[in-house]
Amino acid sequence: MCGIAPQPAFLLLASLSIGCASGRALQFETQSEPEEAPRRAPGVAIDRAPELPAAAQSAVTGAGVAQLTTPPDTSLARKTARRFLELMLRGSFRELEPIIDEQAWFNTGPTGGRQRARHFMQTRMARVDYSKLSINSLYRQADVETYRAEDLPGLGKGRSVPRVVQGDDVLVRVFISTPRVGRTRVFGDEVSFVLRPSDGGFSVVEIVEDFQLP
Repeated sequence: MCGIAPQPAFLLLASLSIGCASGRALQFETQSEPEEAPRRAPGVAIDRAPELPAAAQSAVTGAGVAQLTTPPDTSLARKTARRFLELMLRGSFRELEPIIDEQAWFNTGPTGGRQRARHFMQTRMARVDYSKLSINSLYRQADVETYRAEDLPGLGKGRSVPRVVQGDDVLVRVFISTPRVGRTRVFGDEVSFVLRPSDGGFSVVEIVEDFQLP
């Protein structure tokens, strides 16, 4: 007859301890209150992005971050000057008026002085018949000069230019091929337009032309 071998006392106590522990639920540390600082996803910037400075035409190299404006499109300024002359030849002041800024000036040369451009052009087109001229015979594209404000200081003292060219203004100079109809002078030898960006296009803010009304 086989019998069970007696177990040592310390093994018996260990078995009893395991049995008692298995009858109780395991206890873990829990947290009922959320942490004071909100949790953030990895990689989210905490600091605010720096604000860009106001856009400017130029900046020095030591200024750090700079935001520059896009230079005005001079080809659009040339188209506006051409449109101005086309409407003159058509005799349509009603269509021409919106192209001219309300505060624009017309400089008629050293003897005529300055006048409000809209009023001068309305009077001029009422007195002079431009219908006998065509835009293609009035001037050649090769005789048109275009300048930004920053280009003008390099022209030299011999080149007279309007006084109001500044900022994003564009100067368009048109050299007239046919300033007369018969014996009547209807244009100066050249017309200078100062055009300023406005509503996605350009408007005329000054006209310089050595021309007197007949």
